[in-house]
Amino acid sequence: MTHGLSVRRIEDLEALEAAGPLWNDLQNSCAHQHVMMDHRWMTSWWRHFGAGKAQHTLVVSSGRTPVGIVPLCIMHGMEVYPLRDPYVMGPDDYKFLPSLRWNRIAPLRRLTFPLNLIAGNIRGQAIFPGGEPHAYAALADYMASISSKWDVATFPGTRGWEQEQSLLVEAASGAGLLPGSRETSRSMLYIDLPATYDDYLQTRSAHFRRHMRQECNKVERTFAHLGKMSIDSFRGSEIEAGMQRLLSLEALSWKVADQKERRLRLTLDNAAKSFFSEVAGRFAQDDNAQIIILRFGETDAAGWFSLERGGVASCILTYRNEQLGAPVGIAPVLQELVQRSISAGLKRLDINGYTRHYLKWAKDHHDYVAPTIFNTRPYSRLLRLADESLMAFKRRNLANQSSIIPESAEASS
Repeated sequence: MTHGLSVRRIEDLEALEAAGPLWNDLQNSCAHQHVMMDHRWMTSWWRHFGAGKAQHTLVVSSGRTPVGIVPLCIMHGMEVYPLRDPYVMGPDDYKFLPSLRWNRIAPLRRLTFPLNLIAGNIRGQAIFPGGEPHAYAALADYMASISSKWDVATFPGTRGWEQEQSLLVEAASGAGLLPGSRETSRSMLYIDLPATYDDYLQTRSAHFRRHMRQECNKVERTFAHLGKMSIDSFRGSEIEAGMQRLLSLEALSWKVADQKERRLRLTLDNAAKSFFSEVAGRFAQDDNAQIIILRFGETDAAGWFSLERGGVASCILTYRNEQLGAPVGIAPVLQELVQRSISAGLKRLDINGYTRHYLKWAKDHHDYVAPTIFNTRPYSRLLRLADESLMAFKRRNLANQSSIIPESAEASS
């Protein structure tokens, strides 16, 4: 027991399903509610991707009162090491990164959030409504108590703008664990949604508004030969029909059909398709799922799948038909999405990524941090040494580069 807090482990899917009401109560009390840490998402994730992984969902309680939940798992397999690729959440993800697939040299037992690349979720959340340091201390003490079961712990998704990673790192040190110096950061865009769409447009520049109209008109003209441009929206009982059309678009997207050499290949397998269909259906039961399809005549051109929780909509899947002879601009879909999200009373739209195109629509972003923690066992210490050595090499290399004076600068002095 840590500062009066106790930790109970949930280790199987049946017990996790039963924890739904408690999970929802705690997450509803959080200021930040990550859609892909929702109980419906998590139970579906374990059902479809949990094979070969050990569940360590932790219920943190003060006396008899639960005060937090931390969804964790231990994944094991061969990985590239030191860890350095932002796409890799665990050993299963290497199948989508051909260039790294044959470079896996280190057997790792990774303690982390239940995440994987194919599900589109690359950040987790410790569900601590109060955010007290004692809760992180209880988590760290539990990690130390099972140190024989893991080699490296990573926590992608800690809130850098609130210094959440500092609470975790300090707690880990206090529990006798060894925080690493590596702390990768990932920016993710979001759109704050005002009361009306006109209010949203007023937050954007005149250039943006003009360019958006031009892009929508260009898309309509480019594919006019296929038929009239229209947008179909699917919610509730219609979500399954929308998912079928979205998955048909997936087969026509660059993620599947493109023959170019790409570093990342994200073709959905049967498990992933079943997973997305299940979560869409479960969220749709509460009217928390939406699929938008852009089409020209009878030809589907682009699709967007989002889920909602606590006034926040989160992008899950996007696809564009790459077989139409010209790129399909996404502006009509984003315009429809923002309008519908505002009409539904949502307050924020999480893009779950950061690209120049989406930056036009979302002027705000959050920086999420992924601290790394090791334990004191010999193999984990060896992994930490390798990681720290690589970081030191990079720092020296950067220092050497910055100390080189360009010849033109010398000539001008």
